[in-house]
Order: sequence, then C-alpha cells, then structure tokens
Amino acid sequence: MPLHYSTLLLTLAASSLTALAQSTAHYAVNVEKNQTITHANRQLRSVSLQSADGLQTQTVGTRLVYNDLSAKTFTALPGDAVHLSLDYQSGAIPWMHSYVYVDLNNDGQFAADELLSYSYSKGKNSLGKNIEKGAQGAGNSLQPPTFQLPQTLAVGQYRLRVKVDWDNTDPAGAKGEDGTVKGENGIVKNGGAIADLPSTCIPQPSLRWHSISTRNMPIFMPNVVHFLSNRSADKRSHCASFLWKSPTNLRSWR
Repeated sequence: MPLHYSTLLLTLAASSLTALAQSTAHYAVNVEKNQTITHANRQLRSVSLQSADGLQTQTVGTRLVYNDLSAKTFTALPGDAVHLSLDYQSGAIPWMHSYVYVDLNNDGQFAADELLSYSYSKGKNSLGKNIEKGAQGAGNSLQPPTFQLPQTLAVGQYRLRVKVDWDNTDPAGAKGEDGTVKGENGIVKNGGAIADLPSTCIPQPSLRWHSISTRNMPIFMPNVVHFLSNRSADKRSHCASFLWKSPTNLRSWR
C-alpha cells in the first residue's frame, strides 16, 4: 500500500473523524471576499506549519485580503508543539504582526481563547514576552511563537485561521480609525491578509510518524472507502489494528 494512505486509515481506525466540509460563511471577516490588497509591496505568499507530522507548506498565491484555502490542509497530533511561519512580502522591516486561531469546538467562530498564538498585541506576544516599540521591536515582530495544541483535542478537522494585521486581535480583521477596513490602520489599508484552511488532528499512534509523512496531501474519506472496498474481508477487519502495530509492513497491503 502506498505510504500516503496511512494517515487516512489511522484516522478511520480512530472512528472519530468529524465532517470534512465546513462552511466559510460561519467564519466572519470584515472584508469583502473579493477585496484585493491595495498595498503594492505587501502580500501573504505562503503559510508553513511544523508539527509531529512534518513540515507542511501551503501556498496562498493570490492578492486577495481573504483567502479560502479549504482545498488544502495541515495535519498535527493532539498535544503537538506547532511552529507556524509566514512567507510575507514586505520591506526589510515588515511592520506587521501575525495571529493564529483554531476553532477548537467547531462552532463556526473564533473565541478569545482560540487565539493560540500571536506575535504582537499591546506590547507583548502570546508567550507574554515584552516587545519594545520601534523598528527592531514591534516593527520586526511578524512571525508567531510556537504554540501547543490541547492534549485532549479530539481527532477530527478544525478550522485554522492565520491573519496578518497590525496590533489587532480581531479574527475578522482590523477596522481603521474611521470604522472601516480601508481606513487608517485597517487591515486593507495596511496590506494585511487572512487565510483560512482545515487543520486535521490525527490520532497519536505507537509508530514513527516521520516514516509516513502526509505533507501536501488533503484527507478525503472517499479515498479510504475506495481503498478498503478493494481489499479482502479479512484484511478490512484487521486493517486498523495492523496499522497501529507496524508501519514497516504498510507496503504489503496492496
């Protein structure tokens, strides 16, 4: 069996995968979905995530302020220390900050306690570190600190939002001094961006995860059903327990 099927089958074995499709309509933003970045020198180009499932990079590839990347996904394990980094086009000093949200209860919104990491807010980052004002402090604080997923996080899919903005924790994007996103220090005026994408929490197995990396692979349940339907009954019934025991034997499941 190709190794890229392994995470699919492990997720199936856990028997607690939530619905794969989530409506972006529930996740509010303060910008029109077709709003382009008006700042000529700023653009979110890609988002990378390092978890126990390896380094994963998703390209944004647009000049839109809001980016729905629901066709892509990141994978991580419960309790993972997650390091997220941004490829953000800017000047030598970015003068922008980043904010990472995960909808941990899948209720279609990002509560205050679901802001898991931020690089700057009112003089501090999410680790409580004081950050001075000026170019080498607040001006050069784009990348968010490493954060940890809850150890008790259930296996399933969650909406992850990454936002580039200036000193503003509103997941929908900063409004400017005139009350609009296009006003002074609004997310549009400042050249900020928002990217939404699924983050799949996969089960914690007793195997070596680096040997079955799922980088750049979206998880689709039909693939699992198709795979299992083409296996004999004895292999289907034994599949889950087998996969938990020996990743080195995955190649024999053809």
